[in-house]
Amino acid sequence: EEEEEEEKEEEGEEGGEEEEGEEEEEEEEEEEEEEEEEEEEEEEEEEGCGGGRG
Repeated sequence: EEEEEEEKEEEGEEGGEEEEGEEEEEEEEEEEEEEEEEEEEEEEEEEGCGGGRG
């Protein structure tokens, strides 16, 4: 019985690691999207200032 419990714990740890990896990938994707949005906003601001006030 004890051996079975130990095996379950090991499997659970492995599963947890896999889930964490997936979460990290999602976070990286979100960060990339945010960076792209920021770059677009900066470009729009530059165009707006240059064209409107110049």
